[in-house]
Amino acid sequence: MNVEIKELPQATQMAFQAFGVEPESQAWQKLEQWVKEKNFPLEENSEIYGFNNPDPTAGNQQYGYEFRLTLPEDFKAAAKDEIINYPGGKYSTASFVLKTGEEIPKAWAILSDWFESSEYKKGNHQWLERHNIKGMPVELFFPIR
Repeated sequence: MNVEIKELPQATQMAFQAFGVEPESQAWQKLEQWVKEKNFPLEENSEIYGFNNPDPTAGNQQYGYEFRLTLPEDFKAAAKDEIINYPGGKYSTASFVLKTGEEIPKAWAILSDWFESSEYKKGNHQWLERHNIKGMPVELFFPIR
C-alpha cells in the first residue's frame, strides 16, 4: 500500500445527503439528479468526496451518507442548493481499486493500521472517501496533524 500525505485546499462544495439502510446509493442519486438538472460537467477529474453523516450506531441498520461535489469558483448556486464551505485539511491518503462496497472497511483498516504506526496525530477534521464519477470510492483520506 502506498500512503501519501496531502493537503486539501479550502473549497466550495455542494452537499447531497441521504439517510437509510443503504444511504450511499440514495445520496448518489441526488447528486446525479442535480448534475443532470444543472447540466453540470461531471468529468473524470471532478472532486467528489463522501462520508457517513451521521455515523452508524450499534444495533441500527440506518445511518447517513453525504456526498460533496467541489464546485468551480465562479459557480452560481441557486438558493435551494446546499452549499458548504469546506475548510480544507491535511490527510494521509491511500488509493484502492475496490470492486464492491464490502471491501471498503478492509481498506479503511489498512490505512488505519498505517496511521497507528506513523508519527502523525489524528486530526479533528472530517475523514473522506474520494469517489470516481461512477460513485465508487477510489481514495481514502484519514485526517492527520
